[in-house]
Amino acid sequence: MQFNYLSTLTAGMFAAVIFAGCDRREESLSEDAATAESLTEVTDRAIEEVAEAAMPLPGGGGGPCAGTSAPFGTCATLTDSGEGVYPRTVVVDFGSGCTGPNGVTRSGIISLVITGDILATEGATWTATFEDFAVGNRVVNGTKTRTFTGANAEGQPTYSFTTDLSIVRNGASFAREASGTAVWLAGYDTEECFDNVVQRDGTATVTGPQGGTRTRTFTAVVHDQLCGYPVSGTVLIERPGPDVHLDYGDGTCDNLATVERGGNVFVLNLDTHELTPQ
Repeated sequence: MQFNYLSTLTAGMFAAVIFAGCDRREESLSEDAATAESLTEVTDRAIEEVAEAAMPLPGGGGGPCAGTSAPFGTCATLTDSGEGVYPRTVVVDFGSGCTGPNGVTRSGIISLVITGDILATEGATWTATFEDFAVGNRVVNGTKTRTFTGANAEGQPTYSFTTDLSIVRNGASFAREASGTAVWLAGYDTEECFDNVVQRDGTATVTGPQGGTRTRTFTAVVHDQLCGYPVSGTVLIERPGPDVHLDYGDGTCDNLATVERGGNVFVLNLDTHELTPQ
C-alpha cells in the first residue's frame, strides 16, 4: 500500500481548519447568546433602578423616594399626581439629556402608575412605561409591571412581574419579554432608595439583531443594587445544539459571570458584554 504523505498532510490541515472553525463558531454562538442576555439583563436592572427611585415611599406618603438626588439630578422634571390618592402617577422627564450626580447621562421619559401601597396592599400594581428613555448608549421603550403578592414566611415582600422592552444599542436592536416572581430580600424596610436586594425566578425571550428568538430560564438570580450587578443565580439559554449556561457566581460583587456551552467555558464581562476563554 502506497503512503501518500501529501494527501494525509492535506487532510490533516483541512481537519484542523474545520475544528478551529468549529471552536470559533462555538465561541461566537456562546457570545451571541451571552451578550444578548447580559446586555438586556443589565439594561433591565438599570432602568428599574430609576423607576424605583421615582416610586413613592411605602404607605403612600411623601414624594418620589429619591427626591431630586441621584439618579435624577437637578435637570430632570418630576410631576406627581399627589400623595395618598390612587391611582397615583409620577412622571420623570429627563429631556434631551440630563447628567446626574453619578455621571450617567439620561434622556427621555419614565411614567409610573401605582394603584396602591406596593408593600401593603395585595394586588397593588406598579407599572413603568419608558418612552425613548436613554441611559448611556442604550435607548429603551416599553413597559415593566409588578403586582404585589404578599409577604413570604420570612416577612419579605413578594411580587410577580412582566416586562416587554425594546432596546437599541449602537444601532443593534434587542427585544426582551419576561415574566416571573420575585422576593425582595433586603432594602424594603429602609428609607434608603438604592440598597435593594431582589431575587428573581422566571423566563424570558430575547430577540437579537439577527432576528433569532431564544428562551432564557433564570433561577434564583439575585441583583444587589448597591453592587450594580447580579451577584448569584443561573440562566439557562436554549439554542440549537448545546444550551448556554450562565452563572453569576456565589454572591461576590463583581462584573464577571461564567458562560459554558458544550464543554467550553468563558468569562463574561458584564460591562462590555464580551467573552474571553477561561
